[in-house]
Amino acid sequence: MSTLIHINANLPGIISEYYRASPQENIGNAFYKISPNFKTYASLEELVNNIANARVNFNVVVCHGSSTSLTMNVGRTKDMSVTTSFLTEVCASRDALLTKSNHVIANNFGLGDDFIKDLAKRSSKIAARATRVIIRGCNVGQDRANVRELANLFGAFGIDAPTLDQLYVRIRPNGKVSKQTLVTKIGSPANSDKKMWSIIDGDPHGFYSVNSKFASTQEQKNAASFQGRLHDLGILAFYIEHDGGMNASAMAWMTHLNTMHIFGHLYNRLWLASPLGPAANQFIVKVLWDTTLGMMWFPFMDGYTNKHLTLHF
Repeated sequence: MSTLIHINANLPGIISEYYRASPQENIGNAFYKISPNFKTYASLEELVNNIANARVNFNVVVCHGSSTSLTMNVGRTKDMSVTTSFLTEVCASRDALLTKSNHVIANNFGLGDDFIKDLAKRSSKIAARATRVIIRGCNVGQDRANVRELANLFGAFGIDAPTLDQLYVRIRPNGKVSKQTLVTKIGSPANSDKKMWSIIDGDPHGFYSVNSKFASTQEQKNAASFQGRLHDLGILAFYIEHDGGMNASAMAWMTHLNTMHIFGHLYNRLWLASPLGPAANQFIVKVLWDTTLGMMWFPFMDGYTNKHLTLHF
């Protein structure tokens, strides 16, 4: 599918690296292969321009977010988050422009009427209901009204956004350890709001996952297709620490080397990085951070897609 992945200029390079190796995204329960083409943006103003010019099947928007807004400036010199009421005003101004009707701006949010009108004009160049938009920003899907207005602004006939914190984290074990050493290192893993574990055993005795309320029947079914490849691959254990803000890091241990690309494929459903060289000993995982249930959700897990708000028009 023709795609443009819009990445906020304030975000790290790990995100484009992730999509090059795992070029897919979900809308609802469906996963789609996407083309890893990238465009950076610094503001909503610039993002609207980029989407208007893209003319693609999928627009993936990666940004900081919250339960009430996209966390980005509306303009390069306009420091204000993208709230529902702001989006409603811009879309009303755009609709008036398209229908050549009069519209009085009720609230310019201290930005000035000219800025609202200019952004509305930029939005008017986006063909209505011409694309799917995938928002990848923390908790954006918690606000249905905000997501609906984003779809309106971006001309989307389908839109998807996570309802939890979303992280892109590199999993890179620091060398090889014995099974006995690994067990000693991890001790008795327990999840907390700021630190969560995942342990996968690919030894000849079978496959299992432990992530504190993590295993499910569907997960075992998903894993079944990997049984042959996971045979005798050893144990991968890692924890991710998340400060509740914008930062996350991981510590990992592995009993075998040169197999991480296979586990990358398992966790993400797709991982195309080379099985040779440095890429064989690391992968990047996209994870949803669920403090309510005390667990992490990965793309291959049953229930992962349910942690998103999906709207169709």
